[in-house]
Amino acid sequence: GLKNNPGTVDDFFRLNARFMQRAPLPYLQTEFLKSVVECGLMSTRLEHREANASVMKFFYDLLRAGRTRDTQDDFEARNHLIITLHAEYGERLTESLITSAVLH
Repeated sequence: GLKNNPGTVDDFFRLNARFMQRAPLPYLQTEFLKSVVECGLMSTRLEHREANASVMKFFYDLLRAGRTRDTQDDFEARNHLIITLHAEYGERLTESLITSAVLH
């Protein structure tokens, strides 16, 4: 499915990155975030330049959400949510990114 629809993957992850930029805490608190991360992990292996760039931007924005804007009131909540995601997906994300970098 992902290989046959790289344009949809590109659009989907650009949209998710945009949500992350505009409303990070509400986005991080959604029930579907783990599904998006799982989809992103599978999408790191796509050989489509735009789709791959959008997936990487999404992961960049996701991890950055817990480290930036530390003066805002929601920083502690964002930081905690990102630490939790990192604990659950960090190893798989690192493996996927390295594999993607080596193979593509």
